[in-house]
Amino acid sequence: MFSKRNMIISLVKRIMFSICVVLIFIIGKNIPNPFINGTFLKGENIYISPKYFHDFSLFRLGLSPWVAGTIITGLVAKTKKWSQNREQWTEKILILIIATLQAYTLTSNLDIRLSNRCAGIIVFVSGSILVSWLSNMNSNFGIGGVLILFVGNIVLSIINSFNIIFVHYFNNMFITFMVVFTIMIIVINTLVSKAERRIEIINVLISKRLSQESYMPIKLAPAGSMPLMFGMSIFEVIHNIIQIVQQFFLKGKIVQWLLQNLTYTSFFGVSIYMMIVLLLTLLFGYFQVDPYEKAKNMQFDGNFIPGLYPGSDTEKYLRRVTVVYSSMYGMYLMLVSGVPLLFSSGRLINVRVLMIPSVGIMLTDFITRIVDEIKITLLNRQYSKFF
Repeated sequence: MFSKRNMIISLVKRIMFSICVVLIFIIGKNIPNPFINGTFLKGENIYISPKYFHDFSLFRLGLSPWVAGTIITGLVAKTKKWSQNREQWTEKILILIIATLQAYTLTSNLDIRLSNRCAGIIVFVSGSILVSWLSNMNSNFGIGGVLILFVGNIVLSIINSFNIIFVHYFNNMFITFMVVFTIMIIVINTLVSKAERRIEIINVLISKRLSQESYMPIKLAPAGSMPLMFGMSIFEVIHNIIQIVQQFFLKGKIVQWLLQNLTYTSFFGVSIYMMIVLLLTLLFGYFQVDPYEKAKNMQFDGNFIPGLYPGSDTEKYLRRVTVVYSSMYGMYLMLVSGVPLLFSSGRLINVRVLMIPSVGIMLTDFITRIVDEIKITLLNRQYSKFF
């Protein structure tokens, strides 16, 4: 029997569990790796900075290995048609490998003993696995799933960015411009994320009046802010791979040039990052809509789009619509996230501040998703079971 009191109690329990998960994550981000000392850097690294971009905490890797492993496994499993069990095991192994590689490159510029370095790598990898476990636990017992940890990380990033602004005394005009620009981008992105293209659908099994009101919604921004978040992780993984190649296999000028220029402070690096964002927007948009499955289900249910034959013609039409909208939104994300970085003047301090608009987009998108999940949870609790 439906009870509003029980529904509220259950929701409060989930929210409290998520708050505890975020608090554990924040505490872990402030617990230093006992085997690593961030002051023992061998040299200046243009990609990372020990003060602003680089910390040696327990949760330093965060969800970056999970993000990269999920993308790669998902794409391969989609093309190879793997079973769910094989996909899960492959994803776990790949996450462990990526976490180890990232932890290795993280400690490559530290002038410490080999034993401390190996122990530090184990701590970093264990912290990444613990973060993944926390996200899974929150998916089962909390609100927001894995997004709640991204929200916590983004909030910490925004706080650090404003600390940088106040410490380095940025120009007041620059600060005002960044605040106004960020608010404008957040408002535009919120409106775009809610907009959708409604494609008319004819269903022969229902009345003509109801059939005329049937439609298939295709969002103008099917990928949301996920390309920005995943793009940063993929960008970091690519840099880590090049660094490992440079250390063990190739030490030529080309690899060294790539290592120095594949950063957020160079035109080449920002261009690569923008292309990654655009490509991920197209991929996420396509897999989110999934024209093949939609066309297949429509044909099976007896539905069709006026003027199109069921099957391949419908799939081609839906694919074309998805590609067009994803490309438009991808160009928008690419410009919003990448163009401000071109004005960093090669300074890492400016990069963190210029990423505030992108971070704001991710934060508002994640909060919107979490609010929608709470609404759905409340709606589901209003229905009682038959058996």
